[in-house]
Amino acid sequence: MGVYELSGAGSVKTGRTLYTSMNANNSYGAMVPIATYVPNGSTGAFEFAGIPSTFQDLMLVGYCRSSEAVNNSFLFIRPNVTQYWSGTRLIGDGSSATSSRYSNNASDAEAGVVVANSATSGIFGSFVYHILNYTSSKHKTSICRSVADTNGQGKTALYVLKSDYTSAITNIVIYNASNTNWVSGSTFTLYGIRAVSS
Repeated sequence: MGVYELSGAGSVKTGRTLYTSMNANNSYGAMVPIATYVPNGSTGAFEFAGIPSTFQDLMLVGYCRSSEAVNNSFLFIRPNVTQYWSGTRLIGDGSSATSSRYSNNASDAEAGVVVANSATSGIFGSFVYHILNYTSSKHKTSICRSVADTNGQGKTALYVLKSDYTSAITNIVIYNASNTNWVSGSTFTLYGIRAVSS
């Protein structure tokens, strides 16, 4: 299991492995930490690679802020998927809510909102991205909940995503809308969720 920084062209620049193996014994609960990535402020897109196939679901938890110079940024997550993603999104800003759909969105899944660099210093957003049955031969379904509050100008979002991809998910790339750097202090942790019987 490795964590890799990616160049703008998508090639690997630096490898960082914080957990080299997965320990799924009974000292853990239902959620087992697989890997954690902590950007240093000069890292944009990065990848969780070599994800073990020993769990039922995956859950990616992020506490983050992008260096993108807009009011709010969008989060993108790209599993090793060749088929297109479709999704339904519900986004609210405290005064109104909008719902929309997208389909055939290349291989990248728009999955939430994150705080951008125009927000007050020290404010970070958070998200939880849940991939169900990630090793099954069925179509892949995922849910993402995210919040990017910026002192009254933030947003919260709920996404439901589906892909026709039927192979196991082994890699996940994370980046923001302009592929700018993640601000120092951001953290991303990937968890495996064990089946009830394990």
